[in-house]
Amino acid sequence: VVLANVYFFSQVIYAVLPDTIVSDLVGGWTYAQGNASPSKGLAYYLSAPQSAVATVLDPFHTLFYVMFLLSMTAVMSKAWVEVAGISAKGVARELKDNQMVIKGHRDTSLEHELNRYIPMAAAFGGMAMGALVVVCDLVGIAGFGFGLITAITIVFQYYETVSREYGGNLAQLMGDLSQ
Repeated sequence: VVLANVYFFSQVIYAVLPDTIVSDLVGGWTYAQGNASPSKGLAYYLSAPQSAVATVLDPFHTLFYVMFLLSMTAVMSKAWVEVAGISAKGVARELKDNQMVIKGHRDTSLEHELNRYIPMAAAFGGMAMGALVVVCDLVGIAGFGFGLITAITIVFQYYETVSREYGGNLAQLMGDLSQ
């Protein structure tokens, strides 16, 4: 969403004010064979390098892109944990509702203990997914990184649904499927 907005506004600014300092900072565009690609400014540095040669020739662009994508995926993952209700508070509440405890910890310290791990795990997971997208972009597999992430998310959601319906008893599921 952030990238789409930067691209949109930089194209609008470039169309209205071409070759000005504003369009140079926000993003200049090159149009060739019906395709638009960012050529300077913020839009350029937030876009993936166009080829392996471009990766080597402009290491600052590559580094900026990698750092931006990894940091954004980490931030979005941490935000998703809060929105989806799987934050330390939500997990602690669910554990309490199921009368589960962490051995050696009181109920009051459960949320604090989970808060030590869940945000870091979310950020690391987001960065791992971002790294997969970066590798796919740098190797030149267009759209593969995001497509793979989408497929993994869909399969995992089906797994969670089936697991919930069968109470985590996958042996029962396999038995039901074989009949």
